[in-house]
Amino acid sequence: MPLTVQNLKALIDETPGVLLLFFERPGDTAMKWFRPTLETLQQQNPAIAMVGVDLLHHPRLRERFKVGHLPHLSLIRGGCEIAMLRGIYTLPFLQQWLMQTRENCRSRTTNAPTR
Repeated sequence: MPLTVQNLKALIDETPGVLLLFFERPGDTAMKWFRPTLETLQQQNPAIAMVGVDLLHHPRLRERFKVGHLPHLSLIRGGCEIAMLRGIYTLPFLQQWLMQTRENCRSRTTNAPTR
């Protein structure tokens, strides 16, 4: 299914759990090198939905997620960005980033003050 403005908005706002968006432009050399790492990351973390976003087709998302440099990764939960990375990273670094981000989110939820 091709990515459209409507189904991308639904993915961002309604994906249960965590969504990893990676922003790219067609022909971007950095993404050619980085894409296999992201594909391996997705295979090793099937609970995380992962979607590539072409900035030429979705320019408004550049502003929404403050995309400056590429590659740009945004980790989304409940329609909100919970973490962001810019640049090319190794698979072990990305695994650690995902694990720490998910743990931080869990601890914020479970340790939230009650009223």
